[in-house]
Amino acid sequence: MAGVVVMSASVAARQTPPPKPTPFPGIGPKPTPTATPTQTTATAGPLDLGSVDPRLAGISGYPGAEFLAQYDAGSYQKLFVFGTNETYEAVLAFYKTQFKKSGEEVSRQPRIQQFDLGAFNSSNMSQRPSVIVKDYTQPDPEGYLHVSGTSQKRFKTLIQIIPVVRQAGAPRVP
Repeated sequence: MAGVVVMSASVAARQTPPPKPTPFPGIGPKPTPTATPTQTTATAGPLDLGSVDPRLAGISGYPGAEFLAQYDAGSYQKLFVFGTNETYEAVLAFYKTQFKKSGEEVSRQPRIQQFDLGAFNSSNMSQRPSVIVKDYTQPDPEGYLHVSGTSQKRFKTLIQIIPVVRQAGAPRVP
């Protein structure tokens, strides 16, 4: 019986516990890279966001971006998060070609740029409809750690999209 306990203890000692996510960048276990990030070619077209959710139809998605999560933003609004390992500058350049205005710099450290999708209406919105591009290599050069179940992946740049809230029968605000 004692031999069985010793053998079980030695097997347990060799198994490493699964990594635990941490809310603080740069602290905690580092994920093991699973694959080399793919670079988007200039010929790649925008991502079809309507396939992720019908509310995103008509909004250009950055080519090769991965859908990460959807959150309730209040007042019937949803926030959709996409990640990419392209540079902040490349993602920003893409969205500057998609919109008439070049966006508004929200923050310089970390770098955040916002592109408005429509007018803000406080009677039915809690957030401004927009595309927000954030550089997650500041302050952690490894980027944003996305944990899904037991898998982990890092993203250099995140794209957050809050689509326009449409009332029944109301036209969509461009």
